[in-house]
Amino acid sequence: MNFGIEKRRHPRVALKWPVDLIPPQETVRGETSNISVGGALLLFSEMPEIDDEFKVILKSSEEHRIPVTCKKASSYNFNINGSVLHGIGARFTKITSVDRGVIATLVEVYQMI
Repeated sequence: MNFGIEKRRHPRVALKWPVDLIPPQETVRGETSNISVGGALLLFSEMPEIDDEFKVILKSSEEHRIPVTCKKASSYNFNINGSVLHGIGARFTKITSVDRGVIATLVEVYQMI
């Protein structure tokens, strides 16, 4: 077991962005807990039913939406202040180079704070 050993390829920062999960049935709203250029931890009040690959729209601002295709890397349940949140570790598999650059810039800025 590799407890405590960081295996991520890209640094992550805590950013809470609204996110829409776009499954075949209906849109499920959640938020990011943290994000990197390679993926994000997505939180939902109810665990959505998803395939191993799924699409989300990250809302970095009111004007800017980032459509991303993801692969489910992990799933978790969190108890935060008595409320259960369901998390999905998402690895980005399809994202434009422009949107990846936006995320990279934000991660760099937030690491300095």
